[in-house]
Amino acid sequence: MKDVLEIFADSHYSKLEKGTTLFQDSDGTKYDELKRFTEFNEPESYTYKGGYHGLINSSKVNRHEVVEFCKALIESNLKVTSILINGSSINDDGAKALADYIHKTDDLMVLDIHYSHISEAGMENIIEALKANKSIMHLNVRSNEINPAIGDKILDLVTHHNSTIRQIVIVQPNAMPGSSKPSVVVQKEIHDQVIENAQAYISSLSPRI
Repeated sequence: MKDVLEIFADSHYSKLEKGTTLFQDSDGTKYDELKRFTEFNEPESYTYKGGYHGLINSSKVNRHEVVEFCKALIESNLKVTSILINGSSINDDGAKALADYIHKTDDLMVLDIHYSHISEAGMENIIEALKANKSIMHLNVRSNEINPAIGDKILDLVTHHNSTIRQIVIVQPNAMPGSSKPSVVVQKEIHDQVIENAQAYISSLSPRI
């Protein structure tokens, strides 16, 4: 297999950039604890960009490209701290490849894969990988197949398996009425649990008297 940097250099649709791109939430504002994450760029780190993140034809970022990149990243020693692949067509094969990488990495802190044509099966792979991951803090999976069953699995994830996620977006803010999505109650429970986990983490950093 070619060196991972060569693979990205040959790509017309994805790129690997030095540094970490912080997660942006649905209203475009950066995470309010920005100063807490200045260490993202030390030591040298990279952001994997695809989809609408500065690219013209996001539909060309497909499952084959993501599968190849994820395999190369697993075999490399690159510190990839952000993966931004939205508005793409990675589908479930790409989601499975990402899940394999998520399961193995302890560097990745930002994952944005919204609107990437991922079905319920693909989301289940991502959720299962997140149970073992203790590095991802910012997660955006909206506009994939986030139905009530997946909503319940995400709630179980942040309640019982993963307390690292600090910010999560699971539903398109202006989703069409009647679209299949978790209930408002479950959405609020997920949001509240993530906040509780974040507050517990911040409290753990406070000096004890």
